[in-house]
Amino acid sequence: MSVKRRAPAPATRAAGSRQPQLLADLAERILSIAREVNLQTEADNKLIHLTPTEINVMRYIGRRPGIMPKEAARGVGLQRSNFSIALRGLKDRGMVTVVPDEADGRSMRLFPTGVATRNLAHHRLRWANFLRCARSGRLDLPGCLKVLARIDDALAQMRRES
Repeated sequence: MSVKRRAPAPATRAAGSRQPQLLADLAERILSIAREVNLQTEADNKLIHLTPTEINVMRYIGRRPGIMPKEAARGVGLQRSNFSIALRGLKDRGMVTVVPDEADGRSMRLFPTGVATRNLAHHRLRWANFLRCARSGRLDLPGCLKVLARIDDALAQMRRES
């Protein structure tokens, strides 16, 4: 059975008219890479495995140690109740510590623990080893990272503004 292939876009077509397709292709590739990375790390029994929500909460707290729960929930884009469930799971696994705010004892601040720091370091080492295939001399890794960071920041800003 032959597979019908899509004809290449005509060279005369404006690049802007292909942008929606290119952006969708980019999103698809990002999701595919994320899936491959996740599958690779699932096989490691030295890691503390987290749900996708817990991963996002942990990443946010890790980048902003001392953040208040309300700010972290808003930053991650979670309803307060869903954030509380994720935070409870992280505290139960020893990943997050909650400390009273020095200025206002009624408020709390969130900090990653040593367990979280070691878990993230192990994840990052695994990711780096897994993605070593991308170290080809033709691939501009710093440039790729800059582009992906800009996309990530812009998407987070869009979510916060909506």
